[in-house]
Amino acid sequence: MGESYVDRRYLASGPPYFYNWNSATVANGSHILSVKAYNHLNRRIATIGVNVRVRNGFFSATPTPNPSPTATPTPISLSFSYVFLVVEENHSYADVVGNSAMPYLNSLIQSYGLATEYYANTHPSLPNYLWLSSGGDDGVTADDCESATGALDVDNTVRELNLAGLSWKAYEESLPAVGYMGCASGEYAQKHDPFNRSDGFASATVSPRVSISLSHRFMASALIRQSLPILNAGISCFLSKR
Repeated sequence: MGESYVDRRYLASGPPYFYNWNSATVANGSHILSVKAYNHLNRRIATIGVNVRVRNGFFSATPTPNPSPTATPTPISLSFSYVFLVVEENHSYADVVGNSAMPYLNSLIQSYGLATEYYANTHPSLPNYLWLSSGGDDGVTADDCESATGALDVDNTVRELNLAGLSWKAYEESLPAVGYMGCASGEYAQKHDPFNRSDGFASATVSPRVSISLSHRFMASALIRQSLPILNAGISCFLSKR
């Protein structure tokens, strides 16, 4: 690193190792320009100086103008009335992105964004769904049914929403009935439904813990009625394509 001085008055440091000095900022006469060099340990290893004589004629010294203060932008506070998490399975990136048979989904990509480095945490399905709801696989490594593993006593998104008094619903494709705890029914599969896996989805006012999981067809009517909760999770899974 280098530092530039005029008459022992600090001017600038570098890199870059050059400095455009305006001699009109000092009075006419002799002045010493010097440079101090430092190594990577920030120890000074050299000082080089040169005596210069300034003769600016009859021009008065031109002070270096102070830069205009830059206005600090006011941070924008974003707030959302609703959050939607929509999960669709069994189609690869190549099947969807740029596919003319999916014009609406691709229009969302063009208008908003596409996470090209977003990958599954693991396989098969269930551990990934647990990652979405609790931030981990909770020790689950297979597509086990809840009746086999028991409920998971772990923190999760819905537990936090319940504690905060915020509403939520899960819309599960082909869920046969509210509170259904079976492993599968038609195109519904419990391995794609993290909302019935944890005791954290229970609260004093919500029982059983999946009592506000609904068939996905109810989402459309909720949109029409504008009666949506804060968090809306829509999960659409096609078992026939497995």
